[in-house]
Amino acid sequence: MRFGNLTSFSIFRLLRKHIYADDTGMRRFFFDIPEYRLSAANVFPAIFFIVVFSAVCPPVFTEEGLSADVGTEIKNETASGSSSGTVHSSDAALLRFIHRPGEVLHADARVMESVYADGLYYHDAEITESSVSVTKFVDEDGTASLESVFRTEERIAGAPWYVEWVSEEKVLITRDVRGRLEIPENAARPVFRDIPVFPDDPVAPGDSWNQKAAEVHLFRFGDVLAGPYRADFNAVYTYLERIESEGRDLARIRIEYDIHLPVREPGEPIRMLSGRSVHHLLWDIENGIPVSRVEDFEFFLLLSDGYSREFRGRQEIEYRRIPVLERERVADDFRKEFAEIPGMDVEVIGEGVRLILDDAQNIYFDPESAEISKSARAYLEILGNRLADYADRDILITGHTAHYGSAEGRRDLSRRRAAAAAEALFPAGRSGSGKLYIRGVGSEIPTGTDAKDRRVEILILD
Repeated sequence: MRFGNLTSFSIFRLLRKHIYADDTGMRRFFFDIPEYRLSAANVFPAIFFIVVFSAVCPPVFTEEGLSADVGTEIKNETASGSSSGTVHSSDAALLRFIHRPGEVLHADARVMESVYADGLYYHDAEITESSVSVTKFVDEDGTASLESVFRTEERIAGAPWYVEWVSEEKVLITRDVRGRLEIPENAARPVFRDIPVFPDDPVAPGDSWNQKAAEVHLFRFGDVLAGPYRADFNAVYTYLERIESEGRDLARIRIEYDIHLPVREPGEPIRMLSGRSVHHLLWDIENGIPVSRVEDFEFFLLLSDGYSREFRGRQEIEYRRIPVLERERVADDFRKEFAEIPGMDVEVIGEGVRLILDDAQNIYFDPESAEISKSARAYLEILGNRLADYADRDILITGHTAHYGSAEGRRDLSRRRAAAAAEALFPAGRSGSGKLYIRGVGSEIPTGTDAKDRRVEILILD
């Protein structure tokens, strides 16, 4: 079972000399920092930049800017240029998170950004990321216990309809109806904390409010982790307009804030984090969930060795809500329907329903090859047609190998086998909103026999 209303994301950036291995959507800011030209060198230390962003919502500005004291006082600024026009009492709405046990909320992000090193243009990058939140339990007052999973993924050249699964991190979170979070102290994700937080009272277009919020950042330099670094700030919200779209009652909210975090502890590789972020959130008033979010950002990082990095760009997030997967029913259906397919086992696990195809009864791959055997291709075609019924579910295909050859060779072979299975199962891609992931783990998860070690696992996720 999983949670469904958390809008949180994680960002994983890998920055090397002339290499930017991107894998997930990122958090962005606007900030007015001068460009530092501390070094003309083109050799920069390898940096893993892990940021985490929350599919929860964005912040907003008042006429006074970000210096206003934090509080829940609501000011109406319709007359001072809001696009919402005259405020009518009927436009006022009580904005709340509405948590429902067993619901799953997916957040899929895409980031387009430009990277600068020491004030000089370095390259452009496009990054994708996703998070999944399952509502496990809801108290009488509407406060929810959420299990949020942040997935790090990497796009694969020439494969527009599946991505490589890099890692995932689970965080247990409590959130009340206004959006205030309780997160374990040691959790590096989500990056955004207490964004959004809604006022106690109803608000109308033109109203603004501000709330305390925070961001948490974790960096990796080679094999060394730095942080997490926590930046506390005031987020300023403006209710821009209330609109109807596709039968839904929506609120458009702007959220703005500045970040300035000097790091003064000796020995830290980071000297300063600074940035500015402007979000536009589209909120479903009736259902109490986000619909979409666009963030424009500018983010500056000053390293202790004098080098600097700057990230400027935009993040776009789309949300989709689905019910939790009925694991036992789905597993029973697959067992009955594919009972005659040799070498296929069905298991219910915490993450979903796992279909295991191994070589014990049916040869799926030739030895030391990622080529699918002719006898197996027909089975995979039938199975792919059945998996099309789960078009809105994410699916992870994992390749395994027997324990022969080098570790690097085994991982590469298992990854190619997972990709081959993905292309055989979905030759024209997937039709729904669900993502298709692949990964290769080599011989890291042995079963005890070579035949069963040579396997592909298909996991239907929430």
